[in-house]
Amino acid sequence: MNALLGDLTFSGGATLMLVNSSTKEVITKDLIPPYKMLIPHGTWSLYLVGFDGASEWQGPQQCGSLLDVNFYEATSTVTIYVNSNKCAPEPFFSIITKKSATTMPIAQWGSNWAEAKWGP
Repeated sequence: MNALLGDLTFSGGATLMLVNSSTKEVITKDLIPPYKMLIPHGTWSLYLVGFDGASEWQGPQQCGSLLDVNFYEATSTVTIYVNSNKCAPEPFFSIITKKSATTMPIAQWGSNWAEAKWGP
């Protein structure tokens, strides 16, 4: 493993999805400060989603990708440019939907729980 990802700032968190260009292996990693990650040798497509919210996985999203990056050198430097206009297509939409679902409140049942009718 030889690539290091760093120097990102997303107040609501960031997620990186890697897809191996040959094997189609998928690695998804939630990044926490200082947003560094070791990436296995190979050719990978990188999909980054950052959230600029007040709490985890909330707020406006910024997305960006790099396709078919070769990680075979002893060190590699990559730059992913992100903006909100890139977040609609896949796999960004699925990443955002999954992360946003983890912050949805659990349903709360009212005081009429015992009186609820189920079925016909």
